[in-house]
Amino acid sequence: MRAWAFTSCGSHRRVLKLCDIATPRLPANPPKPTYLIRISNSALNPATLLTMSLVPSFMRTKPTIAEMDFSGIVQLVSFPPGASREYHSNCFKPGTKVFGLLDFKKLSIKGVGTLAEYVVAEEDKMAMGVVPEGVDMKEAAALPAVGMTALKMCRAAGLDQGKGEGKSILVNGASGGVGTMAVQIAKAMGANTVVGICPGENEELVRSLGADEVIDYRSNIPVFAHLARHYASQKFDAILDTVGIQSLYESSPSYLKPCGLYVNVGAYEGGMLWITWCALKNLFLPTWLGGTPRKWIFFATEPTYEAAEQLLKYLKEGKVRPVVGSEFEFEEVLQAYDLLSTKHACGKIVIKVQNLDS
Repeated sequence: MRAWAFTSCGSHRRVLKLCDIATPRLPANPPKPTYLIRISNSALNPATLLTMSLVPSFMRTKPTIAEMDFSGIVQLVSFPPGASREYHSNCFKPGTKVFGLLDFKKLSIKGVGTLAEYVVAEEDKMAMGVVPEGVDMKEAAALPAVGMTALKMCRAAGLDQGKGEGKSILVNGASGGVGTMAVQIAKAMGANTVVGICPGENEELVRSLGADEVIDYRSNIPVFAHLARHYASQKFDAILDTVGIQSLYESSPSYLKPCGLYVNVGAYEGGMLWITWCALKNLFLPTWLGGTPRKWIFFATEPTYEAAEQLLKYLKEGKVRPVVGSEFEFEEVLQAYDLLSTKHACGKIVIKVQNLDS
């Protein structure tokens, strides 16, 4: 099969190659139900660029196939020995259109990824759902990683279980992949006011997703000073930072309530040492030594079937929709990563792996 894979550590332009590798096979007696999926679409994630350039190659199986998101069709299923008929009936059947997210920590080190024509994964090493009616495969591939990340951000900010009612939320990077989902999920959880930060040309999109106000960061430099001037008297209950801006956090006492939460999933620029330093400072530096007196939360997303089911529920209720900002052919993956690396991509970048209509 064809796949985009790498064997060494470095930038995507240096190490990522389109190559022919063996099509993965199902194990005969797996401990969990294991699926062979023919992939229709994949989608790009900033975390892939980060780990591709930073994680040493000796820590991975080589070649390593890139990416985690997918939509596709179940081809075959392998069951554990002695699995009951009821057990079989609860699994995804061959021919089912599915979307999902691989567990990066469990599968990437084994070289498994979704920028390929096929993927094999155990049930407990991914989260997967049935593509609903009215959603095409391109949109389905754009949903899993950003949807689960935004859902976890909103929950970390204390918005779920009816607690979002009346709250005011700031979303940094509101027109990006995670940001477009965070705006919608915050509204779905009952937030009264959602303010989005994004380029001015994306204002119409962000408002269409439910944002009440939009701040063009290019016209309001520095944006933290603008926030301090305009939101000091009506501070936010939570800030969802999908970009990773340290100055936005350090200035947040001017516009984030004392009990407010700053939830970050963005990767700070400056390399691993700077990222580590910022994380340690934000988590542990006391205020009397210059620490910021607001709680800072940082996490990496892990796929769960519960999160996939919640996203499907929101999708069917019309409360969220995937935002595909760009679509690239399979041969154009390097150009797609060029766009992703600018940190200015609108919506999700989706890769058309192959046409499954025939």
